[in-house]
Amino acid sequence: MGVHGGPVFRQGISVRLGRCGGDALNRTTIRFVAVALAGSLAVAAGCTQQPLSPEGERLFRAGHQDYEAARYAQADQSFTQVIDRNQQSWALSEVYYFRGLTRLCLNRRDDAKSDFARGASRKGRHIAQVYCAVALANIEHEDGNDARAVHLYEQILRQSSLDDVPVDAVLYRLGVSQQRLGRWNDADETFARLIHKHPDSTLRDAAQRRFQAAFFTVQVGAFVDRRSADAAAAKLTQAKWPVRITVAAEKGKTLHKVSVGRYQTYAQAAAAAATLRQQGHSVMIVP
Repeated sequence: MGVHGGPVFRQGISVRLGRCGGDALNRTTIRFVAVALAGSLAVAAGCTQQPLSPEGERLFRAGHQDYEAARYAQADQSFTQVIDRNQQSWALSEVYYFRGLTRLCLNRRDDAKSDFARGASRKGRHIAQVYCAVALANIEHEDGNDARAVHLYEQILRQSSLDDVPVDAVLYRLGVSQQRLGRWNDADETFARLIHKHPDSTLRDAAQRRFQAAFFTVQVGAFVDRRSADAAAAKLTQAKWPVRITVAAEKGKTLHKVSVGRYQTYAQAAAAAATLRQQGHSVMIVP
């Protein structure tokens, strides 16, 4: 087993993946155990890891404090110095992770992606590599690069250990990206896995709503009054749109939802939504 050359300082830190620009799911607080790295870290097969230098450890702590205090420029400078001065340390996955988060907050999205990619591919602590991969996949998901996001999420879920990883969030985003690509059967399998294996997840209800969907539609309005829904549908029909009205109970109200089209992929629905917006409609794409 691994050898410790000195004490390992483990600090429990609550961080938000992409808290400076991600969507609501990305701002969900998750648990990440960061290592401030005083001494060596244990690895398998009796090997030792080169720790951060004492100066590197000090800069890492300072960078993290600046990050938590929203002093992002200072945090970026400290993390960069750690990386530049500790190129042989296996601790750099953690540092790349935090610098990536910092650079998201500085609106340096491409630089953040590069940091997460480096952290995911470096030899180092497994949890740090996985978190870098999750962060990278989340960015691809948010940017609409769904094929790339699906590839990364599937790689993450094949890892042998996913302790401290928000697997329910990974599954939910994977399912959404699969639906966007028109992979509806794959998405059903993914959402079913979330629903059955993570029954207490805050994402379970959202997954349940998406489960067994087979197409996207563009919702143009939701009305309590059926006559208002009929009038909106009539105008859309006159404009040659394929319209349907569905009835749903939400928050104690009966809503009549007016929707347009059945689209296999999100890109097809987005094209229709863009045209409807140009015609003056407020729209929402839903599965």
